[in-house]
This record gives sequence, C-alpha cells and structure tokens, in this order.
Amino acid sequence: MGVYLVVLLPWRMVKTWECLMCGVCCEKFVVPLTQEEVIRLTMKYGPFVVYKGSRRPTLMRINGRCVFLKNGKCSIQEDKPKACKLWPFHVYDKPLRIEDRNLADYEFLGETYYIYLDSDCYGINQGSTPVESILLEVMSIKLGLLKDQILTTGRQKIRVLP
Repeated sequence: MGVYLVVLLPWRMVKTWECLMCGVCCEKFVVPLTQEEVIRLTMKYGPFVVYKGSRRPTLMRINGRCVFLKNGKCSIQEDKPKACKLWPFHVYDKPLRIEDRNLADYEFLGETYYIYLDSDCYGINQGSTPVESILLEVMSIKLGLLKDQILTTGRQKIRVLP
C-alpha cells in the first residue's frame, strides 16, 4: 500500500462541494471498517473484500484501488461503510490546529465538532452546493442518526429519452 500525505482543510475555507464521482477517494483513501461492517460486507460479498493485515480491518485494495471500484464508480452504493459516506469530510472532537479552531468548528445538537475536508478531493469548490448546507448530513451520518446519503454522494445523471 502506498502512503500519501493527507492535507485537511477547515470547512470554512471551502465554499462549495459536490461529489464528482471521479473515484479519487477509492484510489487514495484506505477505508477503515467497524466490526459490524466487516461482518455485513463479508457475509454479503465474501471474505476477500476485507483486509485484516493492519491495526484495523480495512476494505481490500486491488492494484491500489478499492475492491468495489468498478468502471470508475463505487459498486456498493447502498452498502458503503460509514467512512466512505463521510469522505472527504473528517469530523473531530477537537481542532487539529489551535489556529484553525474558528474555521473548523460546527455546532450540532449542543456540541461543538471540528470538520475538515481532504484536499485531495476534486469536488472541493466545485458545483453549487454550499459546503455549510452539507454539514448537517455529514454530522447525522457520523453520529449514526442517518444512513442514507443525499448531499454527501454523487448524483447519477439520469438520461431522459424523448
């Protein structure tokens, strides 16, 4: 597995975000799995989809890419692990750097969290969705209050036939 430097941007430094369905996350992001996700994914797709050689189980990678990346897109949209649903957003209880605490803070259900975006995501400052309007969904997914994605995933273009 290759190692890459993660540069996280406080959310207030980003104007808009939209998933471009480019597959960069599936190529660069090593996906940590919860025990429940390991069980669910191996029961549905087989044991080969989980890599257990690291400290924490992760999704298997083949040729440097997520095993579920097919034709440049995620092939398990409905079964995606929470970490995939959240990427490029990263949520912390404390700021990563004291100097950006006011750029990353976000109030949710009476608590303060610190939200950053992975700078490798091509969807940063793309599209028309203000990043602030996505954060409610990000936090709801992070805390397990919401499973389905609307704003935190790509929107397939539907071709309407005449």
